Amino acid sequence: RADVLSNHMGLFLQKTNIIRDYLEDINEEPAPRMFWPREIWGEYGSSLDDFKQPANRRAAVQCLNHLVWDALRHLPHCIKFMQGLRNRDVFRFCAIPQIMAIGTLARCYNNGAVFEGAVKLRRGLTARIFDECDGMGELYAWFAEFLQALQEKALLQVHKTDPTREVMLDLVSSNLQHCESELAKIKAKQPRRLPAHQRMLDVMLLLLTGAWFYRAWELGSGSGNSSMAGVWGLLDGAGGVLPAGYDGLEKAVVLMLLLAAASRMVFVRLA
Repeated sequence: RADVLSNHMGLFLQKTNIIRDYLEDINEEPAPRMFWPREIWGEYGSSLDDFKQPANRRAAVQCLNHLVWDALRHLPHCIKFMQGLRNRDVFRFCAIPQIMAIGTLARCYNNGAVFEGAVKLRRGLTARIFDECDGMGELYAWFAEFLQALQEKALLQVHKTDPTREVMLDLVSSNLQHCESELAKIKAKQPRRLPAHQRMLDVMLLLLTGAWFYRAWELGSGSGNSSMAGVWGLLDGAGGVLPAGYDGLEKAVVLMLLLAAASRMVFVRLA
């Protein structure tokens, strides 16, 4: 079973490479290298070499779209294989090329530039993929992003007469639904985590509200060596926060603020 799935992964990568490298291979000296399968390109022309001619661009792009669809049929098997990987380094070794492959297919799909030169992922995007691929959650997120790009192309850019447009939409939709569903399950199991700057602001708000509570309720009376008395002492010379005669109101306000700040930290952690 694992051998079958790993074979699908290899085919997915290899098909992506021969799709992307059409022009480089066809212009190879002293003789062209023709890796595109005749059973596919034969439906769109009499010679693979003809596809690089601008006059044949429509048929060439339709053939290209057919090949991208054929390569994407391996994607569900690739996902199954990587679901069984437990070692982080092994997972990254397998997952990063798969993400780059589907990203390359998304760029190549319905793109006549494949017949004019190299079509590759941007360096910045490649760096992000290397940096953001530590588990199945990141894998599903990347796959979903590129599947959405493919879906958008098929819906908005590919002509309705393209022979593989409908099957491509079906294939992309089913894989996208699976990735989004699995990603939602993973996110549901993860505790909600605020950005670092927001957590710092919450802590500072709680500390300041606590210091005000300490001062308003005169909890430090008679204990001059208290550390909290020292915190509020910076402002103590100015008297109370509210004007004289509002001590009761000040106590009520600061109590509500302290409860609100503490409740926020608790509820965010439990959410």
